[in-house]
Amino acid sequence: MNVCTHPVRRIYTDIVNDSLTEFSYDADLAGLSYSFTSHSTGFNVATSGYNDKMSALVGHVLEKVKALVVDPQRLEVIKDEVGFATFYPTDLS
Repeated sequence: MNVCTHPVRRIYTDIVNDSLTEFSYDADLAGLSYSFTSHSTGFNVATSGYNDKMSALVGHVLEKVKALVVDPQRLEVIKDEVGFATFYPTDLS
């Protein structure tokens, strides 16, 4: 795992998961679940459950991954949670 890219991958996965919170609640009620994680060679999407709507779940998650719209306020919150400034300080003086 590249130490320099780990925080960026973590922030991206957290933003994607954050943006899917409301959708994942509805999926959970239907007996479906997913996870979107990062690892040293890329990203992983895993799904579980048995329902005729599984393809809709996968499609929605992948569309969010592909066409993510980032809320700047949520980005700042997630960057703080991850400790992004520790890895990439903006003030180097």
